[in-house]
Amino acid sequence: MAGEEPVVNFLKKSELFANFSDEELKEFRPYIREAGYEKDQFIFHEGDRENQLYIIKKGKVAIIIEDREHGTPYTLTAIGPPDCFGEANVLMGEIRLASAKAMEQLEVLILDFGDFRKLAETKPIFARFTLNLATQAGKHLKYANDTAIRSTKQELKLTKVHDQMGRFIVHLFILLTFYVYILKMFEQFGTESFLIRSISAALIACFAVSGTLIVKNSGFPLEFYGLTLKNWKKNAWDSILFTIPLLLFMVGLKWMMIKTIPAFKDLSVFQFGDPNHPFLRFFGGAEHQTRFYTMLGLYIAFVPLQEFIARGCLQSCLRNFFISPNRIVLSILSSNLLFGMFHGLKSFSFIGAAFLLGIFWGWLYQRQNSIVGPSVSHAIIGAWAFGILNYQSVLIY
Repeated sequence: MAGEEPVVNFLKKSELFANFSDEELKEFRPYIREAGYEKDQFIFHEGDRENQLYIIKKGKVAIIIEDREHGTPYTLTAIGPPDCFGEANVLMGEIRLASAKAMEQLEVLILDFGDFRKLAETKPIFARFTLNLATQAGKHLKYANDTAIRSTKQELKLTKVHDQMGRFIVHLFILLTFYVYILKMFEQFGTESFLIRSISAALIACFAVSGTLIVKNSGFPLEFYGLTLKNWKKNAWDSILFTIPLLLFMVGLKWMMIKTIPAFKDLSVFQFGDPNHPFLRFFGGAEHQTRFYTMLGLYIAFVPLQEFIARGCLQSCLRNFFISPNRIVLSILSSNLLFGMFHGLKSFSFIGAAFLLGIFWGWLYQRQNSIVGPSVSHAIIGAWAFGILNYQSVLIY
């Protein structure tokens, strides 16, 4: 046991003893002993019957309650020197309402008053000490209440996100089912009608309407969905700088495919939307250059809607839906699996390209928290790939 003087000097640092003189503090000394605990060792458990008071000299302590519904521990707070814990039980003499566990090597002073109520009745100094204990208990209770309120708000927000994500997923599968059935129906009859050529655009429009309704009714700010012009110039330039290497890579990739794949040997690296290539039917059965570029222009015009759906709605909701430490990666991967599916059921290579580029745009969205940058990059890559490099001539498998 340490000497009397060091203990008395340390007690002065605690709010519990701030209004006591040195002589008065010495009256507490017979009730005090020192103890140490290893990291992750419990000082006491919820439900224990003991009324000792603990003052932290060194280290940190986690105050933990049991979530009985799920059977998991929940940390209310973490405290360090010269804070105290266990004061409520000294005052009330009931079972512990929480557990205390050492977060690291711990040194404490343990005040064991025995029957504290009797001491408070017989010794005035302990009656004064009762007020300090009550004040400290009140502060800790307020902090616990604030923590509980923050936790409740977070749970309500998560519940709202889960509900929102559920509704969006229902819309997603309804529209996906509709898309597949219509596409297969017209393929079965060999029809190359304007309806098939326009169904992707119509689907995007339906999703945009669905997404707009969800945003409107969700109660979340528009920034939650990346709908913000904050730093839009910086984000646009940022996206251009990150996109340039991809444009160069696409040139090199097509050149390599032309040199190594016999089916593409007659193609040129730069083919400004060759209207005679059969695969242009995917973009509208173009019969001349003007019609092709009209369809390309419509594709680019729909880019912000695609980014709003894939990044603003899907990725944002999934990012807040997942609770895993890898939730950012999961949200980007999950949203782009769906993003790839909606970019051409006729061509696996087109789906793969859309997925990989979607990963890049998802990373860009996470970086900027705005759909401006991804939209700019998406539009540039779309114009470059299909208007200048004629990538539709190689995305045919």
